[in-house]
Amino acid sequence: MVCFTTRKRLIMKKSINRFILPFLLSILVFGSCGEGDEEDNQDNITPVMVFSDLDGVWGLNQEGTKKLITDRIVDSYILDFGVEVLNGLLYVHNNYVISVYDLSGNLIKDIEISEDVSYPLDFCILPDSSFAFLDNENDKVSFTSASGEFITEVYMKNPSPEELQNVDAVVVDSNLVVSNTGDGTVMKINLYTFESLIHSIHTKGSLDYNNGNFYCGDVSTIYKFLQDSPDSNLLCTLPEGNITGIATDNKGRYAYITMNFGNKIYVVDLENGDFEIFITGLNYPNDIEWIK
Repeated sequence: MVCFTTRKRLIMKKSINRFILPFLLSILVFGSCGEGDEEDNQDNITPVMVFSDLDGVWGLNQEGTKKLITDRIVDSYILDFGVEVLNGLLYVHNNYVISVYDLSGNLIKDIEISEDVSYPLDFCILPDSSFAFLDNENDKVSFTSASGEFITEVYMKNPSPEELQNVDAVVVDSNLVVSNTGDGTVMKINLYTFESLIHSIHTKGSLDYNNGNFYCGDVSTIYKFLQDSPDSNLLCTLPEGNITGIATDNKGRYAYITMNFGNKIYVVDLENGDFEIFITGLNYPNDIEWIK
C-alpha cells in the first residue's frame, strides 16, 4: 500500500455503515474449485462500466458480473472513491490524490492535488485530462491542471445556507454543468472563460447527460429534463435510497443507479421508467461511470 500524508482531512459525504458479510455456504461445501471457476469468469469479463464501494473499484458488464479492478487505498481516512473514465484510463479520487489505472487495474501514476483546492468532495475529469473538484462546504468548483496544479475557482451562484449538500457535475460540449441539492440549481461553467450562469432550477443531486437529456436523482427519485428546457419530468421512483450515482449507457437507453443504503445497483429503462435490480450484495456503493 502506498500512503500519502495530507494536511487536510475530509469528512465522508455519506455516513458509512459497514457490514461483515458471511462466506457463502456453497463455497464451504464445494471448496476452491467453484471459487476458482467464479474467479476465472470474472477475469474474462469485458466491463462496460465501473463503480466504487467500500471494498474498492469494480468493473461490471451488462450481464451484472463484476470484477475487482483495484482495492488499493491511498488515504485510509477517506473511503468514498469517486471514479471517472477517459480515453480508456480509470481515474480514482481518494481525498487529495487522483490515482490513474488501466482498466486491468495496473497503476499508471498518482496525481497529488494542490491544497489550494478546498474540500475536494467529488471530482469530474475534463476533456483535456484536467480536473474540476466540487466543494459542498464552501459552495464552489476548483479547477486544476492534469498534474494537479491549481488554476482557478468558481463560486456557485446561489450558495446554500446548509452545508454538505450533494453535488455532481458532467461535461456537456464546452461547459461543466454542476448540480447541487442545496438550492436545487444547475450551474453552467464555460471551460474556456470560466464564466458561469444558472442553467436551470430543477436538479436533485446526482447528474448525468446523454443525447440532449439530463438525468438527475434525489434520495430515490429519477427526473429527466432536456438540455434547454426549464421543466423536468418524473421518470421513476425507486423503492429505496440513497442514490449516489447515475450512469447512462452509450445508446441512451438505460441508466444504472448506485444506491448506498440498499447496497445495490438498479437499471432503469429511460424510455418508460421501468426498473429492476441489476446487482445486489455490494458494500455501500458510492459512484458509477459508463466506459465511453
